[in-house]
Amino acid sequence: MPVHFCKGDSKNKIGFGLSTPGKAECKAERPASGETGDNMNAILKILNTSDPVNFPSTNRYYYLITNASTKVMYAAKDNGKTEDLDSNITDKGNLDRIRREVADCVIVILCGDKAHLLATYLNGKSIIKMPHPSNKGLRTKYNNDTPNLRGISNGKDRDLARLKLCADSISSQVSLPIKAARMRL
Repeated sequence: MPVHFCKGDSKNKIGFGLSTPGKAECKAERPASGETGDNMNAILKILNTSDPVNFPSTNRYYYLITNASTKVMYAAKDNGKTEDLDSNITDKGNLDRIRREVADCVIVILCGDKAHLLATYLNGKSIIKMPHPSNKGLRTKYNNDTPNLRGISNGKDRDLARLKLCADSISSQVSLPIKAARMRL
């Protein structure tokens, strides 16, 4: 399996787009590894509990996973850089690769700012935007001043609440498109 891509189950019609593989992905030799993967599974567990028809699996590798860039990047390796240049992500060859990879997806959930760059290039797909599922990405989007996090003093409890906020955001955005898209299949 390429470090930037996982095809997922052939019956699945949902894809996740992340930014670029990092150190954890390089070590595991698969996408969405380490903390990011753990958080994705936790978010999928919440989605599966609330909507098992649209999210039948709690395992991220059931779903297609790709990255906006195939280049493995992490701070220690790339002089502090952890994400590819916008121009490399929006390069025609790279966009063609991504379109091929998500061709069978009805919904593409773009995770993080670099992945969000792909939104305008994925015509015919229902696009959902969410923060990157790393702790840093979730903490940036759902900071301690977020209404649902105020009053939670324990950091672990706040992180669990962030996962729920993210899952709720995804659920509210995809509930109608997935059901409608499945009816057309």
